[in-house]
Amino acid sequence: MTTEIQIDAPRLIRELPADFKLRHGSHSSFAQGACLMEAVAYVAGLPHSDEPECTSRVLTRIATRLNDRYTDEERQLLAPLIPLLVGTRTSPEIDLRRAYAMVDAAVREIVPMAMDAIGRAEMAGELRALAPIVDRDSAVAARVTCSSVRDRARASASASASSASAYAASAYAYAYAYDASAYAYAAAAAAADAAAAA
Repeated sequence: MTTEIQIDAPRLIRELPADFKLRHGSHSSFAQGACLMEAVAYVAGLPHSDEPECTSRVLTRIATRLNDRYTDEERQLLAPLIPLLVGTRTSPEIDLRRAYAMVDAAVREIVPMAMDAIGRAEMAGELRALAPIVDRDSAVAARVTCSSVRDRARASASASASSASAYAASAYAYAYAYDASAYAYAAAAAAADAAAAA
């Protein structure tokens, strides 16, 4: 059973400058630069902060990790999320459901796509076969498989790096898988925060 969460579209108070670029880290003022969450505070008309009161704590945690993980060029791909994050603050119970949904998507969809891309279809299949992650018990149950897949992926990446071309392919594949696992890690950390707050 899927429950749809309805969020009223908030009114944006300010528009970003035409030459605006998302920056790494937090900043003392908008004039000094802004990360994704500081930009959210800006457009919502709130005081400068990387934890604006209008945004879900779970989404804030994930957005912050992605903002700081990406290169300057990649970070700009997050800009369309700015207006979507405004007005997402809800109850701790809904944030917890959001967190588990993101962990589930990361573990059973996003990381398997990365595993497929690096030729590890059997590992991708193991992750896809996990039961849906919807609560603490299902998250704990998935952890063993996730740890096993991570360890085997690292070992196989190291083993296949015997020639220069294999090393380059391995490095690219590992970087792709790392991005997926970074998202999974951020989602898992957000779930832990949401569980503690609930």
